[in-house]
Amino acid sequence: MDKELSTLKKILIFKNDRVGDLFHGLNAIEKIFYNNPGHEFHIYLSSYNGKFSFLFSNVPHKIFITKYNLSFIDKINIVKNLITYNYSKVFILTPKNFLFYLPVFFKNYYYAICVNESWKIRPSNFLRSFLFKSAVNNRIQKKPGESISILLSYLCSSDNLPFTKKEEKLINLSPANGIGNLANPISSYIHVHFKKLFFYKHGWTIYNFLNFINVLNSNNFNVFITSDLGDTDANLILKKNIPTYSKNSEDVFALNKIIYFDNISGADLFALIKNASCTISPHGTMTVMASYLDVPVVDMFEPSIDLVSFREYKPINKRYKFLIIRKFSTEICIKIVNFLKSNLA
Repeated sequence: MDKELSTLKKILIFKNDRVGDLFHGLNAIEKIFYNNPGHEFHIYLSSYNGKFSFLFSNVPHKIFITKYNLSFIDKINIVKNLITYNYSKVFILTPKNFLFYLPVFFKNYYYAICVNESWKIRPSNFLRSFLFKSAVNNRIQKKPGESISILLSYLCSSDNLPFTKKEEKLINLSPANGIGNLANPISSYIHVHFKKLFFYKHGWTIYNFLNFINVLNSNNFNVFITSDLGDTDANLILKKNIPTYSKNSEDVFALNKIIYFDNISGADLFALIKNASCTISPHGTMTVMASYLDVPVVDMFEPSIDLVSFREYKPINKRYKFLIIRKFSTEICIKIVNFLKSNLA
């Protein structure tokens, strides 16, 4: 197999950023796969999003894991690969400064997402002149522009049209080591994620969160919970009050309507969200992943969110609802319950 791969033309893709950013760019990456049959794809992921490398198992590929902020060794290895492999195209889908210097020294076809900000542009106009094709995320303009997902799709589309989901999937949506069909024996469930910095900042205690979960359950919604609480007292409180899933206790599904998935793996999280009736979470990885999977979303934003940021990171999802979250209140719970009842009927 390795000998067969060695004869294929190669394309280099940089998406070494955070998990939410990876899912914003998946449509664009799939467009690269469709437009370039007969290629092997070398994909750079970060230590954050590397656990989702299973997404690319349907195409000939190699995965390289880097630090989120490229280390000196990471940069050396990137240069070595550019020397070793004669890449037909290079896609810079993560606007890291170091990557924009590569076209100056390595004469491949470079496609890159660029950024215009009030204090600087990345890269400079000089470095942009070495790019074969670019798309610009313009954070300076006041009027709403395209989302980052749409911009990346334009960049990676050979016909300058955004990606549509009509083609057969080349992204692997069924990880072999995922939890599996979580909809059985529970017919449906809501996925709710506790993001500690967001909720704590807006005055939600862990007990407020438990109250919210109980409101959902009292309205006949089964609830599967994830969190980023880690090794904290709040995490112990969740595990004390809610049955916790483990691979050695599959009967937890049959016995409980509220289940907590502590320290969940990437493949298991993907399977959990894929099978959910809705995902409710502060904006980020969970809501972007759910939107990619066409799962209804309640996306929570801070009051300080500006129109440019909202435009840039708003997922492509027809069954999408966003809320500005302040302190915990009964009104917030009612709004979310009403959305669920009207959209999941």
